[in-house]
Amino acid sequence: MMKILMAFLIALSLAGCSPKGGKTMERMSECPDSPNCVSSLSKMESHLIAPINFKGDPQKAMEKLEKVILSMKRAEIEIKEQGYIKAVFSSAVFRFKDDVECLLDKDKGVINIRSASRLGYSDFGVNRARVEEIRKLFDQQG
Repeated sequence: MMKILMAFLIALSLAGCSPKGGKTMERMSECPDSPNCVSSLSKMESHLIAPINFKGDPQKAMEKLEKVILSMKRAEIEIKEQGYIKAVFSSAVFRFKDDVECLLDKDKGVINIRSASRLGYSDFGVNRARVEEIRKLFDQQG
């Protein structure tokens, strides 16, 4: 029975796909109603999280953010465009995938960020904690 459950969970982890809609240069995907997503651009207060503030050259800020993301465990950059990064984080055991989108707003001096689970309903605060860890590492790099 345990082997069947493990096989099922592994299959679920491989089945997740990227969010539909995706980003445009003006916005990122909105969070779904489920509590497994946070976004600095969310219209829903329960999903809202602060963007990442930066000073100086916006391009250097995006380069620094890319380095921060790549320094984290089980993270890979899936898309990197001018002012936009999409990364995928995989969980340690079952390899569940979470998507992180980062969108530069030069005028406001911020990088908007969204972190969302591909599967499931609750994430037990994992996406919010991930964004806060990214922010902490970004700020520590000066």
